Amino acid sequence: MSQLDKALTALIGRDPTTEEIAKFYQIKEACGFSEHDSVWSLILAFGHYEILYKDIADKIGEQSIKTLADHKLALDSTAAAAERAIKSNLVDSVRETTSKLLAEAQKTGTALAAIQAKKGLLIGAVTSLGVATVLLLCAGFLGYSIGSKSAGPAAAWLQTADGAAAQRFAQMNAVRTMLDCPAPYQTHREGSATYCVPFDPQAKKTWGWRIN
Repeated sequence: MSQLDKALTALIGRDPTTEEIAKFYQIKEACGFSEHDSVWSLILAFGHYEILYKDIADKIGEQSIKTLADHKLALDSTAAAAERAIKSNLVDSVRETTSKLLAEAQKTGTALAAIQAKKGLLIGAVTSLGVATVLLLCAGFLGYSIGSKSAGPAAAWLQTADGAAAQRFAQMNAVRTMLDCPAPYQTHREGSATYCVPFDPQAKKTWGWRIN
């Protein structure tokens, strides 16, 4: 029994087949390694993993396909819910829903790419890259398609006089702070309406907002 036969037997826990031994000898002869070459020893040590775990690649592939199908159903459901929400509240719903969908699409693409990367360690980097690219394109296209449909009404509203004025006002002022009405601003209620009064009684100072 050669040194290669002994090493493979110890690594895989059984006698190696003729094909398995021939594969290692082809690598050794093509690269000109000797029996005591350190690089040859590393190739032999790592190469036995393909013998032991090559069947796992198919299982990973099956699970990847199932995972992609599950995520597609989830994204389709999310898209339908997002479209209904956008119709009820144009500006805020467009911004929030589109951001969430894009983030979900990115996480989905990243998770599926990671699964394909693991499979690629066993069956080849080229196949892994191809599948991961398809998954990312699918997730990205879905997010883009939903965002495009959702952004239409908001873009049309921004072309109106009120939309243009609101956009210009938001660019010059901290609109979120004005809506929160933080101290020292005061609040005043009339019926169901709440008003923010920009006045500090201690400093006797009144604030306004920028208009140009």
